Amino acid sequence: MSAQLLDETGKTLIDTVPVVVDGNQQDTASSAAYETAPGQPIFGARESSVYPIKDLDDKQKVFYCFPDMRVRNLGRFRLRFMLFYLPDEDSPFPRANTILATVTSDVFTVYNARDFPGIGKTTALSKKLSSQGVPIPNRNKDRLKSNDEDSTDG
Repeated sequence: MSAQLLDETGKTLIDTVPVVVDGNQQDTASSAAYETAPGQPIFGARESSVYPIKDLDDKQKVFYCFPDMRVRNLGRFRLRFMLFYLPDEDSPFPRANTILATVTSDVFTVYNARDFPGIGKTTALSKKLSSQGVPIPNRNKDRLKSNDEDSTDG
Protein backbone atom coordinates (compact mmCIF):
# COMPACT_ATOMS: atom_id res chain seq x y z
CA MET A 1 0.00 0.00 0.00
CA SER A 2 1.31 3.42 -0.91
CA ALA A 3 0.02 6.93 -0.16
CA GLN A 4 0.06 10.16 -2.19
CA LEU A 5 -0.95 13.68 -1.14
CA LEU A 6 -3.73 15.33 -3.16
CA ASP A 7 -5.31 18.77 -3.06
CA GLU A 8 -8.67 19.27 -1.35
CA THR A 9 -10.59 18.33 -4.53
CA GLY A 10 -8.71 15.04 -4.82
CA LYS A 11 -7.83 15.81 -8.44
CA THR A 12 -4.32 17.30 -8.23
CA LEU A 13 -1.25 15.47 -6.94
CA ILE A 14 0.83 17.58 -4.54
CA ASP A 15 4.40 16.51 -5.21
CA THR A 16 6.40 19.62 -4.35
CA VAL A 17 6.68 21.90 -1.35
CA PRO A 18 6.12 25.59 -2.10
CA VAL A 19 8.95 27.76 -0.89
CA VAL A 20 7.87 30.99 0.81
CA VAL A 21 10.42 33.75 1.25
CA ASP A 22 9.31 36.99 2.95
CA GLY A 23 5.67 36.01 2.43
CA ASN A 24 6.05 35.37 -1.31
CA GLN A 25 5.86 31.93 -2.90
CA GLN A 26 8.98 31.21 -4.96
CA ASP A 27 9.38 29.19 -8.14
CA THR A 28 10.45 25.72 -6.93
CA ALA A 29 12.36 25.16 -10.17
CA SER A 30 14.94 27.79 -9.20
CA SER A 31 18.18 26.67 -7.59
CA ALA A 32 17.56 28.99 -4.62
CA ALA A 33 14.26 27.25 -3.95
CA TYR A 34 15.91 23.84 -3.98
CA GLU A 35 18.41 25.04 -1.41
CA THR A 36 15.66 26.07 1.02
CA ALA A 37 12.92 23.55 0.17
CA PRO A 38 12.88 20.50 2.40
CA GLY A 39 11.74 18.33 -0.54
CA GLN A 40 8.64 16.18 -0.44
CA PRO A 41 5.31 17.42 0.94
CA ILE A 42 4.98 14.16 2.91
CA PHE A 43 7.68 12.79 5.15
CA GLY A 44 7.78 9.54 7.07
CA ALA A 45 6.78 6.21 5.59
CA ARG A 46 4.46 6.52 2.58
CA GLU A 47 4.35 2.75 2.14
CA SER A 48 2.91 0.14 4.47
CA SER A 49 2.96 -3.63 4.62
CA VAL A 50 -0.17 -5.49 5.57
CA TYR A 51 -1.00 -6.10 9.24
CA PRO A 52 -3.22 -9.23 9.52
CA ILE A 53 -4.85 -8.57 12.90
CA LYS A 54 -8.21 -8.57 14.67
CA ASP A 55 -10.64 -5.66 14.51
CA LEU A 56 -12.89 -4.34 17.30
CA ASP A 57 -15.22 -7.33 16.85
CA ASP A 58 -12.27 -9.76 17.13
CA LYS A 59 -12.62 -10.69 13.47
CA GLN A 60 -9.44 -11.28 11.48
CA LYS A 61 -8.91 -8.41 9.03
CA VAL A 62 -6.03 -6.76 7.20
CA PHE A 63 -4.94 -3.19 7.96
CA TYR A 64 -2.42 -0.86 6.38
CA CYS A 65 -1.06 1.70 8.85
CA PHE A 66 0.98 4.86 8.32
CA PRO A 67 1.76 5.95 11.90
CA ASP A 68 4.71 8.25 11.14
CA MET A 69 3.47 9.96 7.96
CA ARG A 70 3.42 13.77 8.24
CA VAL A 71 2.34 16.52 5.84
CA ARG A 72 4.60 19.59 5.63
CA ASN A 73 2.18 21.96 3.91
CA LEU A 74 -0.56 23.89 5.71
CA GLY A 75 -4.02 23.59 4.21
CA ARG A 76 -6.74 21.12 3.34
CA PHE A 77 -5.83 17.88 1.60
CA ARG A 78 -6.79 14.31 0.82
CA LEU A 79 -4.68 11.16 0.65
CA ARG A 80 -4.85 8.63 -2.16
CA PHE A 81 -4.01 5.09 -1.09
CA MET A 82 -2.98 2.58 -3.76
CA LEU A 83 -2.77 -1.18 -3.30
CA PHE A 84 -0.10 -2.74 -5.50
CA TYR A 85 0.58 -6.27 -6.66
CA LEU A 86 4.28 -6.94 -6.05
CA PRO A 87 5.23 -10.39 -7.36
CA ASP A 88 8.37 -12.14 -6.17
CA GLU A 89 11.21 -12.84 -8.61
CA ASP A 90 9.94 -16.33 -9.49
CA SER A 91 6.33 -15.27 -10.05
CA PRO A 92 4.67 -16.47 -13.25
CA PHE A 93 2.88 -13.09 -13.25
CA PRO A 94 5.66 -10.61 -14.10
CA ARG A 95 3.51 -7.44 -14.12
CA ALA A 96 5.19 -5.84 -11.13
CA ASN A 97 3.70 -2.77 -9.50
CA THR A 98 0.23 -3.31 -10.92
CA ILE A 99 -2.28 -1.15 -9.05
CA LEU A 100 -5.06 -3.40 -7.76
CA ALA A 101 -7.19 -0.75 -6.05
CA THR A 102 -7.22 2.91 -5.04
CA VAL A 103 -9.19 4.83 -2.44
CA THR A 104 -9.18 8.54 -1.57
CA SER A 105 -9.53 9.80 2.00
CA ASP A 106 -11.88 12.43 3.29
CA VAL A 107 -10.56 16.01 3.42
CA PHE A 108 -8.29 16.77 6.40
CA THR A 109 -6.69 20.00 7.59
CA VAL A 110 -3.02 20.58 8.41
CA TYR A 111 -2.70 23.41 10.95
CA ASN A 112 0.19 25.57 12.09
CA ALA A 113 1.15 25.08 15.75
CA ARG A 114 -0.66 28.22 16.93
CA ASP A 115 -4.03 27.24 15.38
CA PHE A 116 -3.89 23.49 16.10
CA PRO A 117 -7.08 22.52 17.99
CA GLY A 118 -5.40 19.65 19.87
CA ILE A 119 -5.41 15.89 19.67
CA GLY A 120 -8.57 13.98 20.50
CA LYS A 121 -8.76 10.90 22.66
CA THR A 122 -7.18 7.71 21.40
CA THR A 123 -9.84 5.69 19.59
CA ALA A 124 -10.82 2.15 20.53
CA LEU A 125 -9.54 0.96 17.13
CA SER A 126 -6.14 2.62 17.70
CA LYS A 127 -5.87 0.93 21.11
CA LYS A 128 -6.83 -2.44 19.60
CA LEU A 129 -4.27 -2.13 16.80
CA SER A 130 -1.56 -1.01 19.21
CA SER A 131 -2.26 -3.92 21.57
CA GLN A 132 -1.57 -6.29 18.65
CA GLY A 133 1.81 -4.79 17.82
CA VAL A 134 0.95 -2.11 15.25
CA PRO A 135 3.29 0.83 15.95
CA ILE A 136 0.56 3.42 16.52
CA PRO A 137 1.33 6.12 19.08
CA ASN A 138 -1.33 6.38 21.79
CA ARG A 139 -1.69 9.37 24.06
CA ASN A 140 0.37 9.10 27.25
CA LYS A 141 -2.68 9.82 29.42
CA ASP A 142 -4.35 6.68 28.03
CA ARG A 143 -1.19 4.61 28.54
CA LEU A 144 -0.85 5.82 32.12
CA LYS A 145 -4.44 4.90 32.86
CA SER A 146 -4.01 1.39 31.45
CA ASN A 147 -0.72 0.95 33.35
CA ASP A 148 -2.37 2.05 36.60
CA GLU A 149 -5.27 -0.34 35.96
CA ASP A 150 -2.85 -3.20 35.22
CA SER A 151 -0.89 -2.59 38.42
CA THR A 152 -4.03 -2.80 40.60
CA ASP A 153 -5.00 -6.16 39.09
CA GLY A 154 -2.03 -8.04 40.33
